[in-house]
Amino acid sequence: MLEVAERTDLGAVLADGLVTKGTALDGLGRTREGLAVIATGEAVALELDLAVVALRGLNNRLVTQRWVDPRACLDAARDGVEIAWRIGNRSYAFDLMEKVATMQWMIGDWEGVIRTGADGLADDPEPGNRVALLWLPTQVRVTRGEEIGPLLEQLDVALGAITDPQIIWIRVQAEAFPLFVAGRYREAARAWREGARKFDVYAAEALFMSAVASLLDRDATSARGALEEFEERGSSAPLLAPVIVARRTMIRAGLAAFAGDVPTSIGLFEAASRTQRELGLRLDEVLTALVMRAVLDPATPEVRIVVQRARDFLTAVGGTRFLDQLASVPDDLGPTQQREASPAVGAPIRS
Repeated sequence: MLEVAERTDLGAVLADGLVTKGTALDGLGRTREGLAVIATGEAVALELDLAVVALRGLNNRLVTQRWVDPRACLDAARDGVEIAWRIGNRSYAFDLMEKVATMQWMIGDWEGVIRTGADGLADDPEPGNRVALLWLPTQVRVTRGEEIGPLLEQLDVALGAITDPQIIWIRVQAEAFPLFVAGRYREAARAWREGARKFDVYAAEALFMSAVASLLDRDATSARGALEEFEERGSSAPLLAPVIVARRTMIRAGLAAFAGDVPTSIGLFEAASRTQRELGLRLDEVLTALVMRAVLDPATPEVRIVVQRARDFLTAVGGTRFLDQLASVPDDLGPTQQREASPAVGAPIRS
């Protein structure tokens, strides 16, 4: 079809076919090739003023490309929202608003998440879009220690009208994330691990968070199992995308600390933290700080630097629940005696 469309100058067919082919390639794990083909389809669509085809390409591309460069994806999603509203396409407007809020959550624009959710809900979205636009701001409110009971009730009502697994996985997140923020790590880890097995589309996020929660629960066996399960499946996110590499590296750093290999652990944590800073992943930086504090000596200079950066961010955005979890780490980042780090003293490690 694409060959015929190219030779006969059927631009609309060519653009749509390229987006479809690229999406299929991406779904098969051929990520770079798939994203490049989708982007070519978008370019052809824009050249021919085929806005809906271009929006489909953008929407599909951002599903995976957020694991590569979330800040660039945020800018692209905002542009897409503007185009969608201009041509009156509510479906893509709401889909892309969800992606805007998701990227804002990842990079730490948490007030932006709340604004985007409110703007979307004000335009009376369909139930599927309503679920995400309700949940994403609720995550912010959870981290701030705000009352979320009424929001969860609204979310439950909206989920009751949904059967699409690409949406109803949010029910798992709505259970697990508040448990995690409350420090109930074992329950959160279990909920995320079970959720990943039910909803493959959600596996990358759920298994990573399950591993983080297990590390904070000092359960090396479960953390290793979640990491291995993700790497064996590898179907919901590209394993070599920078965001995913940093996340895998951070989990391996925690496991190295539990194994007693502190120098390797610190090196891996520093590598993960460096990528997170470069990509603007403020949420992941917070998670790294929590894990470093849990598995290494909190007085270690490398730990203190990462924790202080997380504290500064959380103070700015009002993330009081996470701040509470970091409260045991000293505030002073002045000169300290250099010493080799050792696994944090506390509950016994389960391995």
